Amino acid sequence: MGKLFGASRTFHIPFNVLRVLAAVTWKLRLQRSDPGWVDMASQAPVMDTDRARDVLGWSPAKSSVDALASVVFGLGKGGGIVGSPPLHPRD
Repeated sequence: MGKLFGASRTFHIPFNVLRVLAAVTWKLRLQRSDPGWVDMASQAPVMDTDRARDVLGWSPAKSSVDALASVVFGLGKGGGIVGSPPLHPRD
């Protein structure tokens, strides 16, 4: 993520600290995502596409960095699922 955002330095943030920061900033209405999103992200599986490439000859059209950049750009533009308070599109 540091590379995606052009950070000159990166550092590790323990999960518990990140979750507390997300909870505090959400309660203070500084950002729209409740801490449950941090929980969900921490449990996302890491996928390996080697088998799909070897067996099916398939390869991903985008890198993981490109996919993350698309998500972050969409969130910044106010994109989201209608009716979901944390991701409700801006009017």
